[in-house]
Amino acid sequence: FKLHRPCLLQPNRPLHIEYLLYPTFYADISFAKNRTIHLLSTLACSAKWKFTQTATIARMKLLLDFLPIALFFGAYKLYNIYTATGVLMAATVLQMAYIYWTTRKLETMQKITLAVVLLFGALTLALHDERFIKWKPTFLYASMAIGLAIALWVYKKNFLHLLLGQQLSLPTPVWMNLNVAWIVYCVFMSMTNGFVANFYSTNEWVNFKLWGYIFPIIFLLAQAVYISKHNDNHHE
Repeated sequence: FKLHRPCLLQPNRPLHIEYLLYPTFYADISFAKNRTIHLLSTLACSAKWKFTQTATIARMKLLLDFLPIALFFGAYKLYNIYTATGVLMAATVLQMAYIYWTTRKLETMQKITLAVVLLFGALTLALHDERFIKWKPTFLYASMAIGLAIALWVYKKNFLHLLLGQQLSLPTPVWMNLNVAWIVYCVFMSMTNGFVANFYSTNEWVNFKLWGYIFPIIFLLAQAVYISKHNDNHHE
């Protein structure tokens, strides 16, 4: 994705939109990574941005991101949680291989996601214990929240600003609010997944993986509105 007009962007700096998605979607192998961020970015600058790639390519990318969880859900409904776990592991490996083949690199969150999926998946299969795969999202979201919090309040580093500061032009207080929002969101998702995994059946947990997409959608739409408002103010 490259955008012709600057809007939130610094001149001559294409925005790699997928960076904003990694904490949310790779974390729970859900909507992951890039999918809703396309909507987020579009809302943020609306008609100011011209997309050089077609909507068809964007939809293909969304499909690629959604594929692992869709295959996981289908394999569970047709077979069982252990078959679904194996399918998820294989789909994630293929997904990351394709990303590396097309971009020639994997981002840090992609590497972490791949490692966590393979680790928790292997434990699930080796010990024949479904709790590992069910608690994986909780572990990943909690790790993200702790990492962002330590970076912000111990080392005084804003991770989102470091990651996107050269591509997004926003006031410092806005970066701070976005970082805190991600921390709160990750804590909420970690606790929500833990609650469902602990108090509900595996079948209900798998169903939650689908309808639970409403949470990242709401979160990202709220970010879009917030970024759009401050972008307008920043360029007045």
